[in-house]
Amino acid sequence: MVAGSAPDVIVFQDESFPNYVNAGQFADRTSFLDTPGYEIRLEEFYDTAVESFGRHEGEDGERRWHTYGIPLEGGCNMLLYNPRWSKP
Repeated sequence: MVAGSAPDVIVFQDESFPNYVNAGQFADRTSFLDTPGYEIRLEEFYDTAVESFGRHEGEDGERRWHTYGIPLEGGCNMLLYNPRWSKP
């Protein structure tokens, strides 16, 4: 993708996704959400996940939501701490 060529379908991390959208590497998929038999209801996903893969575009009076990716799964980050491991 850095060279300007991407596969037709890809699983992508949300952190760097906006940079690639801004560079024109991903196409607007909003119209595909209502494909008969394959409808995708964004309200079934966490708001933060949906927001990671889309953005509002247009002039102030005409801003509409555009979807560039569909959240498939969520990640988990955690820190484990066992006080018995630490030295006093």
